[in-house]
Amino acid sequence: MRGFLIFVWCVVTAMMFYSAWRFKAPEIQADIAARVTQEVHGAGGENVAIEVDGRHVNLRGYASSETQKTAFLDTADNTYGALGPVDGLVLPQGATRTFLSAARTADGVVISGVVGTEAEKESLITQAKTAGLANVTDDITVASGAINWSDDAQMGFAQLADLNGGHLYISDDRQTLSGDAPTTEIASAANEMGDTWQTFVAGPALEDPRIAQLSNTITEREAQAADLEAQLNAQTSKVTALNGEIDTLKTGIAAAQSNAETLQGQLDQSAAELAEANAATAQRDTQLSEAAQTVQTRDTRIVELEAELANKATMTGNMEAEMAQMTTTLALLRDRGGEETSNLEAALAEQTALASELEAELVALNAAKDEKINALDGQVATLSADNADLLETLTGRTTELANLNQLYDTDTAAKDAQIAALEADLSTKLAEQATALDTAVAQTASLTQEVGTLKSQLSDFEATRTKLGALETTVTEKDAKIAALMSDLENQPTMVEPQTTAQCNQTAQGLLANGNINFVSNSADMLEESLPLLERITGVVLACSGNEATVTVAGHTDSLGGDAANQQLSEARAQSVAQYMIARGVDAKALQPVGFGETQPIANNDTTEGRAANRRISFEFQAR
Repeated sequence: MRGFLIFVWCVVTAMMFYSAWRFKAPEIQADIAARVTQEVHGAGGENVAIEVDGRHVNLRGYASSETQKTAFLDTADNTYGALGPVDGLVLPQGATRTFLSAARTADGVVISGVVGTEAEKESLITQAKTAGLANVTDDITVASGAINWSDDAQMGFAQLADLNGGHLYISDDRQTLSGDAPTTEIASAANEMGDTWQTFVAGPALEDPRIAQLSNTITEREAQAADLEAQLNAQTSKVTALNGEIDTLKTGIAAAQSNAETLQGQLDQSAAELAEANAATAQRDTQLSEAAQTVQTRDTRIVELEAELANKATMTGNMEAEMAQMTTTLALLRDRGGEETSNLEAALAEQTALASELEAELVALNAAKDEKINALDGQVATLSADNADLLETLTGRTTELANLNQLYDTDTAAKDAQIAALEADLSTKLAEQATALDTAVAQTASLTQEVGTLKSQLSDFEATRTKLGALETTVTEKDAKIAALMSDLENQPTMVEPQTTAQCNQTAQGLLANGNINFVSNSADMLEESLPLLERITGVVLACSGNEATVTVAGHTDSLGGDAANQQLSEARAQSVAQYMIARGVDAKALQPVGFGETQPIANNDTTEGRAANRRISFEFQAR
């Protein structure tokens, strides 16, 4: 939207500059005239009169050859600011042509031309000085021939002396005066010198009420554009403020999320530590289980040893009973004596030794049992102490985990509440922003509609300006005089002769050889790039048309499309070119617009280049 308003502002500004330029046309005409005069005179055209209408340059005067004439036209056409030179140059026909050309500037008057005698030359210089022209520069050539326009020269010098600046051209068949007058009365008098004179004298610019109206309209458009820009800036400020609030809410939510992530990290760390404690507890449980298994194994072994000791004790008791029995038997046998007693004593000794060994082994087993029991008691005490430490550590970790869970739950609840509040606030802000944006969209739509209306008004304004520009050309005294001069040209049959008609055809064909007059596809609207060429040809038509000549303006098309449509299109294009020339001063009676459709191709219609060459306008000059 801002870019569009800037574009509208640039268009309005450009129109203001265009208005300023357009209403200073006299200054621009004078500038173009001065530069074209400098260029053409510098190219050897000292005898050529330069007259400017808008930006169109009229060349009037004498050219020694067709080459020199073309050079003068090209020089004027290539001068910056000049547009479409009108060919009014005259070529020599038979005897030497006499003429007078006087150009007045702030520095003085330069008089050039061709006369028959020195006396005629001196007489003309004297007439100029007598008329009040100062700083006269003599550049007149004396050649064979005689002047028949001395009285016209005296009248022309008198009028030129009253002008701020201008140009005078006089020959046997043409008298031309152009320039700027200091007052409207002098301009009117100069433009009414007589039917044989062509005068292009501009007076002071009159105050045009349309200028004030256009200025007021431009001011209104500027105010409307400024108001639209202010409204757009206000909406932009509101959107910026809402975006700032949203950014603040987003920052708060990001901070809350960061705190939640920090708590989650602490919880994850505590969970890891708890997992480590649980792993250590599991390891200690495994060790306790292994120790309990070892104790159970030792208890089983002790039971086995006790059973073994009981068996040994039983055996010892049995042996002791046997020994007692044997002792008893020994005692009985002693009473009997003999060898049997010795055997019994030997057996008793063997049993006694065996009993001693069994008793020693029993003592050793009891000692080993006591040692193993003491070792197992120590291991059990150590494991019990470790188990107590682990239980204490596990209890502490469990308490710490419970505290952390409680802290996390509390902090998480607080953060959830904060996030919920922020989300609610954000939802409210977003709703407000949505409402504001909807309002802004509605206002923007309204502004867009207003801008569309303004654009339409600007388009109407531009159309009005275009019409005013056309009206300027229509209502000025110069246009009236041009029309009168065209009428005068029609009454001069000597202006167009068969030889001149042939030259006009040659000139027109030469211009068309380097270009073509093109149109919008399937339309009679000319392309802008074709207008300079059409301006040159219009100049040729202005110089050559009259009572004794007509110009056939022929439209042609390629073979694409139907015959009837092409015929109609060719006629419309010929009419478009004719209307263009009529608007620039060509007499409508001298133009014969016709259409030939696709019947007269000059190239192959099977190629793109050939079809482009066949879409053309041709001109043919004929003597009546």
